[in-house]
Amino acid sequence: MKLREKLSFLYPSERIAADIGKGVAIGAVVVALGLLLTVSAFTIKENESKSVTLESFKCPKEYDTREEYLESVDKFADYLLEENPQITTEEAFTKRGEWFVSNGCEKGNWTKDP
Repeated sequence: MKLREKLSFLYPSERIAADIGKGVAIGAVVVALGLLLTVSAFTIKENESKSVTLESFKCPKEYDTREEYLESVDKFADYLLEENPQITTEEAFTKRGEWFVSNGCEKGNWTKDP
């Protein structure tokens, strides 16, 4: 009698072996999808927190404090530099002025030094 026949309980049948193979493949796909979804979720959240558009800025009169206005000016400058790293100071002031005009902004109290 062969060893395999004596210890047949240790060897799965072909059907069971095929089912185990399918289970391993399905498990690997589920793990890969889980990792992909996790990485995607973190990437999307990171991009949302960094996304600044011209629509996210307000006119000077719409800010409650000078600090809030100055923070917006910094964000606007960062936005311009990210969009156009070679922009000059003069071009940045021009862009900011154009944005004010295009949004019908009035001059606010925060543009003056205290």
